Amino acid sequence: MNKGKLTTRQDVEDFVRGCTLLGTGGGGSPEKGHKFLTGTLERAGQITWVDPSEVPDEAWTVCPFYMGSIAPKDSNLSERLQEMGMQVRVQKELVQALRELTAYSGISPQFVIAAEMGGINTPAPVDAAYELGLTVVDGDFSGRAIPEITQSLAAVQGLSVYPIVFCDYAGSVTIVKKAPSYKMVERIGKLVSAASFGLVGSAGFMMKGRDLKQTLQPGTLTGALEIGLTIRRSREIGDDPVAVTARFLAGWVLFKGRVMEKHWEDRDGYMFGHYQVEGLDEFSGHIFKVWFKNENHMTWLDGRPYVMSPDIIASVKLTDGEPITNTDISVGEILAIIGAPIHPVYRTEKGLAVMGPKHFGFSYDYVPIEELFQTK
Repeated sequence: MNKGKLTTRQDVEDFVRGCTLLGTGGGGSPEKGHKFLTGTLERAGQITWVDPSEVPDEAWTVCPFYMGSIAPKDSNLSERLQEMGMQVRVQKELVQALRELTAYSGISPQFVIAAEMGGINTPAPVDAAYELGLTVVDGDFSGRAIPEITQSLAAVQGLSVYPIVFCDYAGSVTIVKKAPSYKMVERIGKLVSAASFGLVGSAGFMMKGRDLKQTLQPGTLTGALEIGLTIRRSREIGDDPVAVTARFLAGWVLFKGRVMEKHWEDRDGYMFGHYQVEGLDEFSGHIFKVWFKNENHMTWLDGRPYVMSPDIIASVKLTDGEPITNTDISVGEILAIIGAPIHPVYRTEKGLAVMGPKHFGFSYDYVPIEELFQTK
């Protein structure tokens, strides 16, 4: 493996695998992310990114991302889609969103930063950067996947998201010139994505390099590549990929078991739901519950509150450690759930206000994951 470089299909697979795990149940389809980057690799020969320190202070940077629910698509929508004229006219929504933002703002950014980690929401910005001849920065604005713009590190630190562009696959373009709050930008974006029957490509958070370096979580792209490689190599040598991954993340194996039930709904541009897991192996006789809003945010062990957002809560297949999204988890699936600490900014008062359990409607006080395990 070359640090900061993808040169083979295996590198792409490892990278997308690591991004998916950091997606904490959300972050979009790894299959689509793999397709994006395989195409990029074929065209470019290699995929690279630069350390944030290499971004000049006066250089413009931009953040493209997908926005909307990760819920499975309704197979009965074909007539309605046809009525609305929803035919594919845009192959790469992030590329189009970036072009529209550049045209509107009159600013030509040189560097691209991912909004979050995830199976599609990290690979797709990398692909868009290569499509437009821009440079990818090794980092992102979350260190995991997040369901709301309000939870981006850029938003937490008060940087402007607008102007922001939303573009769907049928060619609809929405430009938000200004808004009274991040919450309103989030609301507009989710309503636009719901109107477009799924995800929309977005581009915003334009800022100078000096601000970027004070905002992003650095090294997460290289970290995702290392996570994916670690999982694969542990399988190849017959080691336990679940335990190895937990150690690599400086985290813990929270649970192992079989999914007994799963309930979800597609609402307000998000996939809400929960699933319940019956324990296996050393967790036999116990029950684990995970609640998600696109991503995993709250867990209970035997009915008691356990690991919670903003800390990382990631589900993987018990047999091989392969990360799995909430879209794809089904009843009968045998899972392991891994937990790990998150970026310290999210543990501040401002961070917990948008990423703590109370933000998601739970009355619990946030307890850092390491404190839970210290008291065990």
